[in-house]
Amino acid sequence: MCWLYLRTTKETRKVSNHYLRKFYSKGGDLNPDGWGITTHMAKINDFTLMKEPVNASNSMVAHAVGIQSGLPKTRAIIAHVRKMSCGVVSYKNTQPINKTSIKDGQPWAFAHNGTAEVNKVKELDEDVRKNCSYRPVTDLDSERLFIEFLDCVDRIMPKGDESKATFNTMHEFFETLNDYAKMAIVATNGDISFAYRDLLGRRKLHLLKDSIGYVVCTENITRGDWKTFLPG
Repeated sequence: MCWLYLRTTKETRKVSNHYLRKFYSKGGDLNPDGWGITTHMAKINDFTLMKEPVNASNSMVAHAVGIQSGLPKTRAIIAHVRKMSCGVVSYKNTQPINKTSIKDGQPWAFAHNGTAEVNKVKELDEDVRKNCSYRPVTDLDSERLFIEFLDCVDRIMPKGDESKATFNTMHEFFETLNDYAKMAIVATNGDISFAYRDLLGRRKLHLLKDSIGYVVCTENITRGDWKTFLPG
């Protein structure tokens, strides 16, 4: 089972790597088929991306990310460690995944934990190719879910919109994705972030609030008052 990590802060700032060290050390050996991290750079409104199709526990690059404070000042980070269930072990199939909105040029980052049955993957792929404006470049059902997500954002969420009505509509959209796959999802554009656990609770997510923001992770990676996401 892949592990997800989302870090958001109230203000753009240098972020401690404490949680990342725990994430890679605890999640790497359980999910040995790749690791990645994407960080939003507020000054240029874009994301950095580092990833490798190797075990994070054996990667000197992942180790360096975990022990050094070399990440740019940011409000949002997504990290992922992969256990292959769809597509081969390769660089392109390693998450997180980044895409830029065709509608407004806004960059987004996305990661997914879960899998879809073969017939559902075909159904999802067919819907993406017929009805969405983006084309997949990986073998992952995760990327198809990301495309569905980004297509929905383009249709219903004006840039910078943080209204309750829009978030309610996005929540209704996430419910439709349950038809395709078991899943936990994290996504961010640097200012707005989403985290979602499937309706049947087949994948886990936990939330921790601290003095500067929030951490979302598949498992509790530190001590503290972690809250478990309810299904849906």
